[in-house]
This record gives sequence, structure tokens and C-alpha cells, in this order.
Amino acid sequence: MSIEKQFALRIKRLIEVAGSQRALGRLLDVSSPTIMGWLAGSMPYDSTFQKMSEKTGVSVDWLRFGDGDEDREMVNFRRAVGHQISGARSKLKIARDRAGFTQAQFAKKIGYQIGVLQSIEDGSGRASEKMIDAIIKVLPTLEKSDLAEGSDSPRTISELGTAATFGSKPNIRLPEGVRARYVPHLSWAQAGALDAGFVDDAYDYTGILSIDVNDARAFGVEIRGNSMEPRIAEGDNAIVCPTWTPRAGDTVICRTVHGDVMCKIYQPKKGGEIVVLSSYNPAYPPMELKREEIAWIYPVGQITQSLRKE
Repeated sequence: MSIEKQFALRIKRLIEVAGSQRALGRLLDVSSPTIMGWLAGSMPYDSTFQKMSEKTGVSVDWLRFGDGDEDREMVNFRRAVGHQISGARSKLKIARDRAGFTQAQFAKKIGYQIGVLQSIEDGSGRASEKMIDAIIKVLPTLEKSDLAEGSDSPRTISELGTAATFGSKPNIRLPEGVRARYVPHLSWAQAGALDAGFVDDAYDYTGILSIDVNDARAFGVEIRGNSMEPRIAEGDNAIVCPTWTPRAGDTVICRTVHGDVMCKIYQPKKGGEIVVLSSYNPAYPPMELKREEIAWIYPVGQITQSLRKE
């Protein structure tokens, strides 16, 4: 087995102990695409290995070569993880455990999906005030201020308007037959230069409102840049539909194999061997990519526009 594959296995072990790829990324202060690159076979720089060792408590030799006692290294790593999540989030987990609830049971009890609760407990997600109120109702020994404040607590978000905790029920009235839900909101997609954008692959568990978009895997990304103006402005949110097949003329979010992500107009060429990506803004010329240069292309089902800037 190659050195790269052995290193990837050690990263998987760290993800397992940390609880999620997102949690490991937060601990190491690196993006999910970076971790995905390690899992795919890339190796960190020497200086990065040293920083990883300092943040995780495991030795550089174990990280790089697998040398040493893995069980002992994982004991040190668990201490580092425990230190990072101590405080309000640990109080929530301890109170839940003492009340005899599993994560699945407690999530059902407070009316949220288990993934939302997991993200709150591991520190990767954001809780709304409504969710915190539901937690306090079931676990009255907890203080609302503990869950809503402090540098290590779940940050609160509103459940009014276009953003809310992913998994919550939209508080809006709709015509009969029209459905609304909050889909996971990822990071952002560049509407401009090719080498400037990326999307974090791990859900942040903040939800963005989606109305009548028929895709169970839909997610939202914020648009950056001005290449899609005047139709799509910076700060707008695109609801992306991974299960849909892109058609000529669709607005899409495209990710290259190098990790660059952009919002463009899709046009296949030469039977799909070439993809032309265009912009509404004439200042940005069309670009052509070979199919093998593209990791994925997903159609945009809806644009949520930012109607006010303040």
C-alpha cells in the first residue's frame, strides 16, 4: 500500500474519533476540500504536519509514517477533541445522556432531524432560538444562556425569513399544493474568475428556504462575484439540484477536478465532450472545459435574491 493511501487511512481514523469530517476540519482549522484531498491521496507540507500534531496531540511520526502505538495516539487525540468541545455543547450532551436519551430519541423529542442535533453537539452546526427553547423544555436543568452565548456554544440563528436551522419547519403561508422546506446551506460559489471560488462540501446545517424544488438532495450556495449580473447578483442564493440532468441553457453550479466552483450558463458541445460555460455579464468571455476536467455540474432550480443590502 502506498504512503498516500496509508496516510488517508490515518485521516479516516481521526475523522472517526472526531465524529465527523467537519469536526476534524474545525479542530485542524482546514477546509473540507483540503481533508478530501488528503483522503484522495494528496499529502500535507512538512509545516502542516507539525501544525496538525500540535492541534491533535498525536505525534508527527504517527501522522506521516504510522510509527508508534495507535491506541496511545488516539487517547491523546481524544483529549484534544474533548478540550475543543468542552463547555455549552458538552453540557448539552451530558444532560442528554443523563436523561437517558440517545441522539435519535432526543432529536425526535425536540422535533428536529438527528443530523441537526449531531452538528450542534460536535460544534459544526448552528442552533436557532426556537431549537434552544425546545431543548430547554425537555432538559430544564440546562440554562438558555449557556446554549445561546459563549465562544464555544452553538451560535443562534433566526427561524424567520429565508434562513433557519436546517430541518426546521418554514414559518410561512403558501398557496395550496406549494411546498417549502429548508435545504442545507453550503459555503459559496464564485460568479467571476475561474480560480477564485470553492464550496465547502460539509453541510453547515444552516438552512436556506426552498419553495417547490423537487430534489431531495437539494442544497443552497451563496453567489459571489458579478459575472452573472444583471440576472444573478452577488449575495443571492442558488438552490442546487444534484439529481437533475443539466440541459443547454441551464444556470448551473460547476465544480472542476481542481476544486474550483462557479455559477455559469451551461452549453454542451461535441456531444458533451466539451462544456461551454458562459456568463450574463459581457465582461466575462465564455470558457471551454473538457468533460474530464469537470467533477460535477448541477442545475440551479431556484435563485433566492437579496432584495435589501442592509
